[in-house]
Amino acid sequence: MKTFLTYLDEYASYDALGTYATGGASTGPGMGQYVPIADLNAQSEKQLKKSDLDQVEKYADRIFASLGIDVEFTRHFLDRVNDKRNLKQITPSELTRLFKQSYKKYGKKIAQLGPDAEAVINDMKTDINMPFVLNLKGGELELVAKTVMRKKNFQTSGPKMSFEQFINEVETELQKVKADHKKDKEQNKIKRDRELDRARIKDTKRINLTTKPKV
Repeated sequence: MKTFLTYLDEYASYDALGTYATGGASTGPGMGQYVPIADLNAQSEKQLKKSDLDQVEKYADRIFASLGIDVEFTRHFLDRVNDKRNLKQITPSELTRLFKQSYKKYGKKIAQLGPDAEAVINDMKTDINMPFVLNLKGGELELVAKTVMRKKNFQTSGPKMSFEQFINEVETELQKVKADHKKDKEQNKIKRDRELDRARIKDTKRINLTTKPKV
């Protein structure tokens, strides 16, 4: 019978084992002796830095400049954008979308609100809500983003500017165009079939006249 060498330290009893030794033992590690090498509860997205917000702010300034509006973030905004209560990290691309879509849908309306007005911009696709206030500074309107949060069905006593409906309106319009196109196609087919039927009837009559025997 062949014997095999072992390169593991053996222990006479479990009492002698204690903490699982580096390099292992044939008895194996006990419960609770494995240490995870990664935090399984860590967020997949990195937290935003001030430099990230600065880039978002530059983008928002550029698109709202045509309305005479300057965009600013509060210090609390940076804390809240990385808050664990968001459940999922808010990303720069989501904030960019927030400003882009709100400008398209509500830009002129926001500019008409005037100084001291408050409202909430709400992205119903990402559940991101951004309360803001308009200040008059140096003769220019300043949109101050007070805070931000990812929360479904966010409730507020003030105006709420949601823009998923903007997307829905576009989709509804596309569906209408497709339906009209389908209807036109069906009507054209019916018209074409009728014309073919008339042509067949004419051909049948012509054939009957030419083939009719002379008396």
